[in-house]
Amino acid sequence: MADIAGSALGVPLEGPPALDPNLVANQRFRADTSSSKVNLAVGTNVGADGKPWSQAVAFPAAFAALAKNVGTACGSYNAPDLPRLAAAKEFLCDTIELPATVRARTVVSWATGGGSGALTRAIASIRAQHPHGEYGSLVVQTDSWPGYSSVAYTNGLRFDSCPLDFSEIPSRGLIVAQTIHNGTGRLLDDEVWRVMGTQFASQDRALIVDFPYAGFDYGDRPYREAIHESASAIHALVDAGAPVIVAFGPTKVFNTFAYRPGGAAIVICRTADEAASADARMKRIERGSTGFIDAVTLALVQAMADNPNGLRADHAAILTRLAEAAHDWRRHAVGSPLESYFTSAFGGLFRIVPVTPGAVERLAAKHIHAVDASTASTPRIRINTMGLPHGRAEEVVAAVVAEVV
Repeated sequence: MADIAGSALGVPLEGPPALDPNLVANQRFRADTSSSKVNLAVGTNVGADGKPWSQAVAFPAAFAALAKNVGTACGSYNAPDLPRLAAAKEFLCDTIELPATVRARTVVSWATGGGSGALTRAIASIRAQHPHGEYGSLVVQTDSWPGYSSVAYTNGLRFDSCPLDFSEIPSRGLIVAQTIHNGTGRLLDDEVWRVMGTQFASQDRALIVDFPYAGFDYGDRPYREAIHESASAIHALVDAGAPVIVAFGPTKVFNTFAYRPGGAAIVICRTADEAASADARMKRIERGSTGFIDAVTLALVQAMADNPNGLRADHAAILTRLAEAAHDWRRHAVGSPLESYFTSAFGGLFRIVPVTPGAVERLAAKHIHAVDASTASTPRIRINTMGLPHGRAEEVVAAVVAEVV
C-alpha cells in the first residue's frame, strides 16, 4: 500500500478529554468495595437510602405494556396514533403552562435517544434553516454540563461559552439557556429572562431553552406551584416574542434514566405560518433520523396520553425527595461556607463548590465520591445534592464542609 500522508479518519481531537470527569468519578465509585460508600457524583435521582431512585411506576408500566406488542407498535406500516400524539402535546404544554393561543402555534417533535436528543433536535431545526452564518457555534453558560461540548462536536459546531448570568452574549452563535444551571445549580432572576426575551425578539434570533429539570428549582413548593414557577423563564421569553425552542427532557422528572427515551423539542412559534413551516421542517428532520419513533419514546408518549396523573405523581414524589435532601444539606451546613449554596438563589440536583486541594481524594478515602470540577486555578467539586443519604446526612455533610473554602 502506498504511503498516505493524511489522517482522514484520525485527525487529533481537540477540546475536552474523551472521558469526562463525571464518568471518572462514577468509575471510582464503582471500584470502591465499601458497603458504606456514598455517591455524590451520580447524575440522576437518588432515594433517601442513597440508592438510585426506584419508586417511579408510570413510565415502567407503559413500557412493559408496549413491550408485549413491540413487533406491531412501531414501523413504517403503522400510522402515528394522532390522538395520543395530540394528548402528549397537551401534557407538555400543561407542564410549561402555555396559554391556549400559544399552544395553537406550538410544534412538538419527539426525539429518539435519551440524554441530549431533544437538544440535538432543536439544533437540527435551527441549523436546517440557517446552514451558514450566525449559528455556526454552540454557546452555553460557563460551568455547564460537560456533555454540551460533545453535542457541539457531533453537530459540527464550534463550542463557546458565555457568563452564567448572560451579562454578555456573543452576537453570533446558537445560545442554549438553562432555567436551572446544570452544574452549579444557580438560578437567574426573572429580569434576566425578560431582558433576554426582548433582545432575542428584536433580533429575531432563535434561542434554545434546555429544560430537563421541570420543578427542580422549586421542589419545596406544592407540585402545581413548583411547575408554574419553574416555567416562568419560558413565559418571560415567549411573552416578549422571542423565537424559542424548549428542549424538554424526561430523564430526571419521570426517572426514565435506565430506559433512555428521547425527549421533545417544543417549538413555540409567533405566527401560524411560522408554525406550519416549523412542523414541515421537523417532519423532514424526523425522517432523516430514525424515520419513526422508537419503542421506548413511544412508551413515554403513551404514558403522557393515557396516564398523565401517574407521571405527575411520580414527578411530585421526586421533587419531594429533592426537597428533603436540600433541607438536610441546609440544616447541617449552617454557619459554614457551604450554607450559601442552599439558598433561594440555587436549585436542582447539582452544586459546584470550591474546596481545598486534594479534596476529591480525601473524600474518596472516606468513601464519599464527588466529581472533580476544578479549573486551572481553583480546586472544586460537583455534588449531586440528592445523593445525600437521609440517615447519614450529618456525617456526610460534615465531611464535605471540612473541605469547602
